[in-house]
Amino acid sequence: MDGMDQLLDRTYAAEQAEQDREVQTDLLLEAGQYRTLPALTLTVQESDRVNVTDPVSRSERPRVSFRYFAQVQDEVTGKKGGLGFTISPDKVSNANGRPDSASTKWVQAKNAFRASTGREPATIREVAEFVRDYPVRLRVTRLEGNERFPDPSNFVQSIVVVRD
Repeated sequence: MDGMDQLLDRTYAAEQAEQDREVQTDLLLEAGQYRTLPALTLTVQESDRVNVTDPVSRSERPRVSFRYFAQVQDEVTGKKGGLGFTISPDKVSNANGRPDSASTKWVQAKNAFRASTGREPATIREVAEFVRDYPVRLRVTRLEGNERFPDPSNFVQSIVVVRD
């Protein structure tokens, strides 16, 4: 195709970077309450950066986390979208000494499981599959980006059981 090489070889300029940022921002969900539309995509991951001490064997191992991609629906407007989030049964503290967001969301997911089923989970898998297979309510915020995390993004602040 005539001219295609020139089009593809053009310099990645500030205008293109700004357009990319606009596209990324336009894809974000508005802050609000969303209900997941199961089944979610679930990927089990082992961290290559964070190790934890296994409570049973007392040896170090990579942190295990569950990464979800969810189709969600705003509970007020009905608008649908997608987002990803991570939970982890392995407690890791942030720089302030508090549990990080993946640890916090794990506890919230476990509490949602218990509120929904009326019992404690027998395995970690039960909690992971519960979030994957049953609707849960997510409180989502919108982050415009900052020095540390420059790209705009959505952030799942909490996971709770759907009671209605």
